[in-house]
Amino acid sequence: MMTSPTGARSKPNNRAAFTQHQRTGAGFTFIELILVILFISIIVGISTPLFKNTFSSLEAQNASQDLAKIINYGQEMAIIEKVNHKLNLDYEKKEYWLTKWDESAASGAGYVKVQGRFGRTFSVPERFGLSGKDDTVIFYPDGRSEEAEINILDKD
Repeated sequence: MMTSPTGARSKPNNRAAFTQHQRTGAGFTFIELILVILFISIIVGISTPLFKNTFSSLEAQNASQDLAKIINYGQEMAIIEKVNHKLNLDYEKKEYWLTKWDESAASGAGYVKVQGRFGRTFSVPERFGLSGKDDTVIFYPDGRSEEAEINILDKD
C-alpha cells in the first residue's frame, strides 16, 4: 500500500506495470514464426527422400526374402517327402509358384501345385522386375538342386 501526501492510503497502480509486461513478454514475433516454419520445411524436405529410399529398400528386401523362403521350403519338402519339387517362374507376369512330382496325378504322372500356404502363386511388387536364365528350378530328394540365377530388379 502507498500513502498519499494527504495521508490516505491507496493501492499501487499495477495496471500500467501489467500492461507493460504483457506487451514485452507475451507471444512470438512474426519473424520468429517465419523462421520456425522455414526450419520445419527444410527438415521435412531433407527427410522425405530418405524415407522414400528406406521404404523402397524394405520392399525389395521383403520380396527377396519371400522368394528365399519358398526356395528353402521347396528344398526341405523335397528331402522330407522324397519327391522332386520344382520352383516355376513366369518372368513376364513376375510370378512364381511351387509344384511337386505326383505319380497319381489325374492326367498321369507330372508336377502338381503344392498344397497349403506355399501352394499359392507369389508375385513381386509392381515396381520390381523378375529375371533369370531358366523358368524352373528342380529340388531333388537327396538335397541337390539345379543351378539357378534369379534376379529381382528395381525398375526405378
